[in-house]
Amino acid sequence: MPAIYVPRAFVYVLGGVLSTTWVVTYQDLLVMRYRKSSGVEQPRMFADKSEAEASPAANNFNLAQRTYQYSLRSLPTLLITALLTGIDSPVWAIIGLFIWSISSAVYTHGYVVTGKSTEKTHVAGLLTTLIFIAFLCNASYYVMLRMIFGDF
Repeated sequence: MPAIYVPRAFVYVLGGVLSTTWVVTYQDLLVMRYRKSSGVEQPRMFADKSEAEASPAANNFNLAQRTYQYSLRSLPTLLITALLTGIDSPVWAIIGLFIWSISSAVYTHGYVVTGKSTEKTHVAGLLTTLIFIAFLCNASYYVMLRMIFGDF
């Protein structure tokens, strides 16, 4: 029966996975904070355009919600590709996950506070995308290599 070899350093990859949970928790707290101050009631996902234009708190709520939703949408794929990368290259997976987490937190904070994409938030957003693409390429290579050579 084939087995998957998990390197000893893989446990640190799990620490990187945990760091993404902290980022999403930070984003969730921002959404709750701005939802309360804007008066946007559940189950509405966003403030209306007129509300956002009239109230900075409602606009900040929309911005916080947008970054949070992006993370929730991209996180499952990021984590799957990061875990597969971690089996093949645990150090790269650890570094990539921490860069993604720090970049996401910087992007979220900058985007919500300033209300627009600044150079710093643009670079942070670009880093998160590049990390995801690198994980996807590495994971695809790893899986395809194992499928071709049959030692997966």
